[in-house]
Amino acid sequence: MFALAVRMATGQLMFFRGVGEVAAVRSQLRQTGGIVASVLWGVAPAAGDIVVAQDSALEVRVTIASAIVCASAPGRLTIPAASSARGNALAGYVESPEPDDAVAAFFEDSAAGTWLTLHVASAPASGGACPSFPSVVSLWTIELREPLVVPVGTTLRFTRPLRLSLYRASDNRWYLGARDWNGTSQRFNTIQPVAGPLRPYSLVEFETGLLFTYQDATGALLSDLADTRRIASIRIVARGSSTRVVRLAPTVSQPNGTYLDSARLLVGLRNSR
Repeated sequence: MFALAVRMATGQLMFFRGVGEVAAVRSQLRQTGGIVASVLWGVAPAAGDIVVAQDSALEVRVTIASAIVCASAPGRLTIPAASSARGNALAGYVESPEPDDAVAAFFEDSAAGTWLTLHVASAPASGGACPSFPSVVSLWTIELREPLVVPVGTTLRFTRPLRLSLYRASDNRWYLGARDWNGTSQRFNTIQPVAGPLRPYSLVEFETGLLFTYQDATGALLSDLADTRRIASIRIVARGSSTRVVRLAPTVSQPNGTYLDSARLLVGLRNSR
């Protein structure tokens, strides 16, 4: 009787451990797709926001801030500063602008509207005036590399390079990693894991841990990615496996008994035209 009880307890322990392994793998796969999708949410291929498009790596320019111009002089902008005060509707920041960030400024005339790309030369300095919007009390002044005067009321979009890729970390496992641009050092910061572990990289599409494929506006697969402005949607496939043997029917297992699963997600880029 005692042996039967031990056997039942062992079986339950293995069952619940297997359920935990399956849940962990599926959670990491959902997280991988969700992170990539959130990064791509504001990307505009037509504006050149996709810099690099590879099978397991993406470099894009992500929006870190948006603002309305309060005042301007040649090579200088005054914009509302980051603030938690109610009614601050003229600016929004994920991160503060830094040197080397790109600034897309929307110019509009009687013929048409167009985005002009400028570049931040220095970190924001407190101060300035906003006569056109007197409700704004906290202001930043930003120096630009280009000696242009940007009209008051112009919409600005600040962007910064970000790289997502499948990489092998120091623990010899593979993860979705992210690297953001450092304007001071003029290079990307050290890669950091944001989801995983995933399956290792492979040239075989149905085995690799992370796969990006790209489609144009008609849904056709793009094999030539020299012109990333043609990308209208990106398909993400993430694959992961458990670290332990899982014996749960009808789960898919590898020859070594570990659980194998995948997640697929198609992200349509709403700013692709």
